[in-house]
Parts: sequence; structure tokens; C-alpha cells
Amino acid sequence: MRWGRLAALAAVLFIIISIVRAPAALVVSVLPPTLTIAGVSGTIWSGQTANLSVSLGDQRLALGQTRWQINPLKLLTGGAIKLTTGWGSQRAQATIDLGLDGSLTITDSSLKLDVGWLRRVIPLYVAGVIDADIERMTFSSNAVNDVTGRLVWTDAAWRSNGGDILLGTYAVDMSTSDDGVLGEVITLKGALNVTGSVQIKDSEYELSLDLTGPAVRNEAFQQSIALMATPSGAGYQIALTGTL
Repeated sequence: MRWGRLAALAAVLFIIISIVRAPAALVVSVLPPTLTIAGVSGTIWSGQTANLSVSLGDQRLALGQTRWQINPLKLLTGGAIKLTTGWGSQRAQATIDLGLDGSLTITDSSLKLDVGWLRRVIPLYVAGVIDADIERMTFSSNAVNDVTGRLVWTDAAWRSNGGDILLGTYAVDMSTSDDGVLGEVITLKGALNVTGSVQIKDSEYELSLDLTGPAVRNEAFQQSIALMATPSGAGYQIALTGTL
């Protein structure tokens, strides 16, 4: 009987050690096809990749070297997954929690990203740096349904054949209400004054912006936004709707 108990204890210890030391490569087998990983090392609880990229339509966004830590004791209390990535000057970090209903919640996250990558996904000829500080963001059923945070676009510029048109620095303060995710757009500084809002609900978005200031008199800028903006008083107005 004693030997039976010892054998059972040994088996339990073996299973625990096997789980703790499980190689990080096992993570690859459960990732969605939109993610591509290369150079995996460590364990499933604490590991890293030499490169991680995510598919955005027909394009891929490189996230670079990625490190993660998973605390199984916090899977039910929050703060279970810590994630950091780096690719050149691009940086991101976040705390991630998976809900029992399949939702994904990101908290205490920050992101620094050259906005130029947008040109590979959306035909917008823009430049500058995006800095985002997200207190909380929840994804459910492939849609964003809860966001609190601020996004800042620094040294924004519109690129044209005649040279870059310097615009300014802008912020979007994001919050959530019964009407969905709301973003208030404000101008921090610059030759182009932008005010307005963006609303996202059930994967549908609505963008409304008013553009004024010295930059709207720039002929190259007027030509660049002609397809998406309409003249309005002393400036232009942009009104877009669509599906994410």
C-alpha cells in the first residue's frame, strides 16, 4: 500500500514537472493562422520568440521579438499573461486575460508604432508615430466592445509628391457607453486643427471630423483629401462609415 502511494505521488510529480517544463513550441500548435512565429524558446509558461507577425488582410505586421509569462495561479483572478514585443523603435506591452466566455481582455497596455505601416493596409499616405496607452480593452465575438485609454499621433504628416505636409499632434480619448466605443478627437498642436469623433458598435464604425487651420489652404493637402473630404465653411469635413 505504501509503495502504491509513493508510485501515485511520483506520477503526480512527474506530470507537474512535465507541465512546468513543457516546451514553448507547444504554443505554436494552438495559435490562430493569423499569427506566425519563428525561433521559439523557453517553456509555455515563460518563453520568447525571435520574431512574431500578425496577418492584417493581405499584409503582415511584424511585432518582432516577443516575450511572454503566464501565471497559472492568476488565470481566474486576472493578470495571468504578460506580453512584451519589440521591433526596432516599435514597442508594445500588455497584460492579457482570457474569459470563460471566450472573450479577451487587455489591460495596462502601451504601444509605440510608426504609423507608416498603415499604408500597407489602408491607402492613406501619412507619417508620424502612434503612442497608445490602453487601460482596458475587451474583445468578444471578434469585436471590440469595451475600451478605455488614449491614443496620440505625434508629428503627423501627410505625404504628397511635392513633399510632406506637416499637420501636428493629435489625441483620441476612448471610452465605452451604451452606444458602443466612443473616441473624442482633439488637436494638441499643429497647423491642422482636427475635432470630431469616432464611434464603433457591433463592428460598425462612424467617423466624423472637422478640419480647419492654415494646413487646409495648402493646395497639395486639398488634392490629397479630395476623395474623402467635402468643403465646409472655413475648412473641410470628413464623414465615413463602414464595417471593421
